Amino acid sequence: NAAILAGSPYYLSPFGGDVVIILRNLLRFARPEVIKEQFYHLLRLVTIDGNLTHEMDMRFSTRTEDIPYRFRSPRADTELLLLILAGTLVRYQKETGINWDEEIYLPAQQKTKTVSDVVREVAVNVLGKAASMEAFWSEVTVANLWPGSAKAGSKKAPRARTSIG
Repeated sequence: NAAILAGSPYYLSPFGGDVVIILRNLLRFARPEVIKEQFYHLLRLVTIDGNLTHEMDMRFSTRTEDIPYRFRSPRADTELLLLILAGTLVRYQKETGINWDEEIYLPAQQKTKTVSDVVREVAVNVLGKAASMEAFWSEVTVANLWPGSAKAGSKKAPRARTSIG
């Protein structure tokens, strides 16, 4: 049971997004069982709200009260990267032996779920974030972004001013 770890030279810890990027680059070179195990390892880092842990803080235990501190996700892109990897692995299902109905234990959730259920939770999380961004940007006006540059309520961006020389 090997894992891709980061944080050297000071400490080694399981990372989420970094491992997704490394694993995606290793797809053509690593043994299929390594790809499968590392993918499952990533899924074990998914928190109850569908976030992929960016860095598992080894200073905290796996006791229930320590879970939010041990599995933190400050990056905004890790879940989308995980979905891209999962989509890629669907194409390599036969080679890697990934069983989407296999149950895995998730320490960050302290539950057992199927691989497909975990990926589905991450997708729901990503889509929820996208919906909130759409709602946010639908309320943004030029007057909010650049006060005094346009009439209040205008949705047109101010003309860019360029000077050469």
